[in-house]
Amino acid sequence: MSLVVSRKTLYGFLSLLVITLFSATLLVAHPSPEVSLDVVSPNGGELWRGDQVIQWNSSDIEKVDISFSGDNGNTWTRIAYNVSSLNTQIHQWDWDTTQMNDTAFGLINISSRFGYGNNGTQGNGYGGIYNPALYYDLSDAPFTLDNTPPSVTNISAVPLIQEAGENVSLFASIKDNVGVSSVILSLQLPDSHWKNIPLQTHNITGRYFYNRSYVTVGIYNYSLAVIDQAGNLYQSPWQSFAIEDTISPHVDLTYPLGGETLSGIVTIHYNITDNSDASFNESIAISYSPDDGDTWIKVAKSLFNTGYYRWNTTTLPDGQTYHIRINATDHGGNVGWNQTSSSFTLDNSPPQVLLTSPEGGTILPDLLTITWRAWDNISQDTNLSISLYYSPNTGKNWTSIITNISNTGLYVHNTQQWNDGNTYLLRVTATDTQGNQGYAITDTPLIKDANPPQVTIARPHEGWLNFRNEQIIPLPNFLHLTLIIGKFTVQIDAYDYLNTTGIGHIDISVDHVIQETLYEEPYHWDWQGTLGKHTLTATAYDYAGNHATTSQEIFIFTLPQS
Repeated sequence: MSLVVSRKTLYGFLSLLVITLFSATLLVAHPSPEVSLDVVSPNGGELWRGDQVIQWNSSDIEKVDISFSGDNGNTWTRIAYNVSSLNTQIHQWDWDTTQMNDTAFGLINISSRFGYGNNGTQGNGYGGIYNPALYYDLSDAPFTLDNTPPSVTNISAVPLIQEAGENVSLFASIKDNVGVSSVILSLQLPDSHWKNIPLQTHNITGRYFYNRSYVTVGIYNYSLAVIDQAGNLYQSPWQSFAIEDTISPHVDLTYPLGGETLSGIVTIHYNITDNSDASFNESIAISYSPDDGDTWIKVAKSLFNTGYYRWNTTTLPDGQTYHIRINATDHGGNVGWNQTSSSFTLDNSPPQVLLTSPEGGTILPDLLTITWRAWDNISQDTNLSISLYYSPNTGKNWTSIITNISNTGLYVHNTQQWNDGNTYLLRVTATDTQGNQGYAITDTPLIKDANPPQVTIARPHEGWLNFRNEQIIPLPNFLHLTLIIGKFTVQIDAYDYLNTTGIGHIDISVDHVIQETLYEEPYHWDWQGTLGKHTLTATAYDYAGNHATTSQEIFIFTLPQS
């Protein structure tokens, strides 16, 4: 049996043989290069939004297609094709992700269109001109696409109109498919200043919450800027709330309260608070009423809120129906005030004092009785405190006799320690319950004289013979006798010790019976004595009551009158 081959079959076989040999020749001449393709980014775990850059490494790949899956590889969408992948080691392609739906299960597939090399990974698609193989690589794990900004709802201010000093709460419900990164409250104050305030979610409600008080009156504008973890921003529309002030300041007057007796510089103490101004540096005015509130006189206005004011009362008349009132006016024109709950007394006048004894110019005895009258228009007379003083130098210096005794009107003082011969002034000082002092001083100095005057019988001269008013001759000492014959003028010499007060008068006695009192110099007395021995005595008194006495034993011969 002979093999019969058709010409057509033979030609086909020869053609196949030629092609096979030619291909083998090419493979021997051109060995296959090493082919690789690896996705660099996104390669799993990324969070992408907006414009991104897909990166991959390839070797001996001419062009690639890029596909995206949003469901973890179940379905694919080609997002780029015929992208050059030659020359550089790392290749990249810019991708606008906003054309895709948000997903947490994104994958990227990069596959070769043309290339050389071994069939490393088999797949559907285009191979190289020498090796029709498909090379591709996927993201190692899913990544996230998020181009949707956060959802912000239920933005509200509670209340929309609030009293100054009270709280306003700002609320917002915020959600995001990936997660919220930051929430910033932009707050515009009435004076156009801005504040940017980070907010945190409220632990209980899960809502974002901001709560604080406001003291400045006016309109507050606010908006929320919410950024999610992908960087998507939501800026809420501007909204506003209002702060008003209809509440008056609170005034607390702490001194005086009423019932006090005041004088001099009085420090008024107060405390003022206001819902719209914690420190209350607003308008403060202080007034007083002298007539139990019927009329008011302003003391000071536009004061700083120091908490006190020093009020000079010394120019005001004394009275028992005074009041103090404090007015405080805030920015809103609201007025708060407070005043003393009851009247108080002003007493700036000193007590009146009258020194009734001793009179000025008095000779001071050893026991000096001082009397006075003291009274006051406000304090009861029995509440006055009395102090007594003396001055040995016409008031330049004062020495205390006694201090702070009751107003009895009488005090007895021993002057024996005062220097004899000096002149003194006395002062009685009365002090009322407010410390006001009145006093009285003796109008002329008082004289201290505790020493007696000196007195002598100058004529007749002791131990002499005196005849008809003439001293004749001295008699012998052993006679111890003064002899007067006939009528004789007795002469007394007297002067006061240190000439302090002077001689008041002299008593002349004969045999202890006063015969004459002499008040002026010369101290002479005509004596027509009777026959016999007599005792002649002269007693001198100074104006202080001190006295001194001298005597002589005298024998008289009387002569018939011619």
